[in-house]
Amino acid sequence: MLQAVAKDRGLQTLVLRAEDFFGGKGTGSWFDLAITSQFRLGNVVYPGDRDLSHAWAYLPDLSRAFVALVERRTECAKYEEFLFEGYSLTGDQLHELLEKASNKKLKKAAIPWTFFRLDSLFNAVWRETLEMRYLWDRPHQLDGSKLTAFCPELMATPQKIAFEEALKDLKLL
Repeated sequence: MLQAVAKDRGLQTLVLRAEDFFGGKGTGSWFDLAITSQFRLGNVVYPGDRDLSHAWAYLPDLSRAFVALVERRTECAKYEEFLFEGYSLTGDQLHELLEKASNKKLKKAAIPWTFFRLDSLFNAVWRETLEMRYLWDRPHQLDGSKLTAFCPELMATPQKIAFEEALKDLKLL
């Protein structure tokens, strides 16, 4: 639809796609609602297979990418899509980063998907959550090479620092 509007009406449209978000002062992501939900109890709750990679976007880095694209929009076509690579981490790698960031040993916990399946009969949010579960059951990452080539000045925050800051933003450190 956006591509058609760009073509038919000449409205320039830049799309920047990213995966699951973390960092910043906001809440409402997998990171705060699930993964760090039991952090004060010493647990990291992971929604999927800990051996599979999952794509993450650190919001301060993603914000800088948005700004960089807007500043260079005159060099873009009427419709252009970019992928934000962020970090591709297994559940175990994420767990290790959270341990390093917090400087403490953390236990592994899992999402009670059976509960969500039962509750989804009565709760639309859980129904929608279950529809997106496949993203935790399949390894994936985004190829940010187009964005990197277009905006080579963008540098990712080192992972340990990004996760430390994200935990501070959630007041977990």
